[in-house]
Amino acid sequence: MFGTVDRAAVARLSSSTDFIKASCRTTQYPALCVQSLAAYTSAIRQSERQLAQTALTVSLALLRSAASFVAKLTRVRQNKPRDNVETWVSAAFTDEGICLDGF
Repeated sequence: MFGTVDRAAVARLSSSTDFIKASCRTTQYPALCVQSLAAYTSAIRQSERQLAQTALTVSLALLRSAASFVAKLTRVRQNKPRDNVETWVSAAFTDEGICLDGF
């Protein structure tokens, strides 16, 4: 999920928000990363461990929400859009698994 962060550069950062932005630059979707973690600056502070833990917690919560949404869609008779959503959620589960394997 996160690449190598230059510790010297991180040490110079003045705020947790800057730390999150610097860390998110190494992700596939930096803007989404910052948007997802910005509300947790006080929990993350400038700790790589807290950043990783918070990112996983937020990701899992969003994944559970998406899974719940898909479960509700299964009650709908129209299959075509649901098939697409099921594919997307399956891909999200795969990405989440790959991310966890990295830790």
